[in-house]
Amino acid sequence: MIALTEDKRMLGYGVMTPYSNIFCFATTRWGGFSKGDYASFNCTPYTGDDAESVRRNQDLLCNSMPQQPKELVIPFQTHGTKVEVIDEKYLNATSDERTVMLQGVDALITKEPGCCICISTADCIP
Repeated sequence: MIALTEDKRMLGYGVMTPYSNIFCFATTRWGGFSKGDYASFNCTPYTGDDAESVRRNQDLLCNSMPQQPKELVIPFQTHGTKVEVIDEKYLNATSDERTVMLQGVDALITKEPGCCICISTADCIP
């Protein structure tokens, strides 16, 4: 992995370098606003972390990318097999509908420009 930010908050996969239209990365726990058990760079809203800290971390994440995404799409993972396609149906859904669509989802697929699809990991391989 290669450091994508000076503070090593974001790490990149060198194997993806030939694909200039895809930005693939992993984040570390360091350099964010969360406190306590979630310290410090928690970007996942489903953990019980302070919502304002998560929002600030997500803003920090988006501002660290070479091109700021229109939005982060973060599913509520359950270690299952459900896959959600992020397409016009999702993008045109209300916030509440989107929340329902992302429940129990462990993989995301999209071809929509500007959507940063995410997964959360701790002790498992993405």
